[in-house]
Amino acid sequence: MRYTQMLLTVMFLGCVLAIAPAGLAQSGFTTIDPTGATSTWAAGVHGSTSTTGGGTGTGGSPCYQGHRDSDKGQGQRAEDGDQRGEDSGYRAQGSGDDEHAKGNCGKSDSRWNHDKNDEARDSDDKAQPQGSGTGTVSGTATSGPSVIVGYYNDITNNTHGYQRVGTGVPASFDIPNAVSTFATGVNAASQTVGYYTDAIGTIHGFVRTATGGVTTLDFTSNGTSALDTFALGINDAGQVVGYYYDATTAHGFVWTPGAASPFANFDYHDANGTVVSATFATGINNSGQIVGYYDDASLGVHGFLNVGGAFTTHDMVDAARGVVYTFITGINTSGQMVGTYWDASFNQHGFKMAGGTTTVIDLTGAMETDANGIDDTGQIVGEYVDSLGKQHGFSMP
Repeated sequence: MRYTQMLLTVMFLGCVLAIAPAGLAQSGFTTIDPTGATSTWAAGVHGSTSTTGGGTGTGGSPCYQGHRDSDKGQGQRAEDGDQRGEDSGYRAQGSGDDEHAKGNCGKSDSRWNHDKNDEARDSDDKAQPQGSGTGTVSGTATSGPSVIVGYYNDITNNTHGYQRVGTGVPASFDIPNAVSTFATGVNAASQTVGYYTDAIGTIHGFVRTATGGVTTLDFTSNGTSALDTFALGINDAGQVVGYYYDATTAHGFVWTPGAASPFANFDYHDANGTVVSATFATGINNSGQIVGYYDDASLGVHGFLNVGGAFTTHDMVDAARGVVYTFITGINTSGQMVGTYWDASFNQHGFKMAGGTTTVIDLTGAMETDANGIDDTGQIVGEYVDSLGKQHGFSMP
């Protein structure tokens, strides 16, 4: 099923609304529903692109190099709790991927890493130099098909993770011994990040390899252990972001594999160093930029960008409908951010922020639309609720 798209372009900070041309981004919109799903969330995406690199050389052995990055993010909406309580809100995540093609004197090395027990696999492709003397050669770095991850509820209200490769049928998976599994992001190595609930109700983060190996992530640092850990975003270096609850509130974290102390926590703070009441990290790109949202002292919700520990607030502006809460849930390498905002009537709308301009994403006929992740090709994933009240995942270019 395909839905016509309605996009409103909002000049960020300018509060000026202008309707975008009809049909903008309508082509390629796809609904995602795993078999047996009663509700579906599309949470993270790793896009598929081809990039051509070029260069010149002498002596008949020209060299070239091509490079592509893609980064994606995801968010998900909790189904329990109140409309915006600490234990509901948006759980979101981003992830990234990075692909290089190198030429070494007429030979290209197209690398798409697939981690298996922390090993990377490389594959080499030959490229032919063009003539002798001063020559020119070009090469193309081509990734595999796009990968979308998310989760869904079945008819018994059990929650399962899924992965969809290209246009294929979503494949379901569950973390061993988990009661519920939530997949929230994926990187270039096909590592999937997310969280699961165990038999006693404790929530644990996880990283799942392309071959199904699972690492459980439970925040612990400097003697502090989490009550619950939500892993939401992953980049190509394998760094994971998310948040955890201690006995008081929620804090953001970064997990760096292989580090002596892999967990580091952080809290949003203003220019005066004042720490807010709760911090939720949702996505990380290959430059280490982190996005998320935070609760202020009045329980307002604001999006944030964290660059090297320097925080900036990014709130959605909608002069016509008003904005109550802003949730940023993904960022790509270009710095484009996606998320969801709630208007003054508590209706939900997706958005994309790019270079000071914000695009509102409302799927025509939908009761609500949430944007969760974006990759470097501009592909966005999320979910929408149709006129019958059923929730579906979606992807759009």
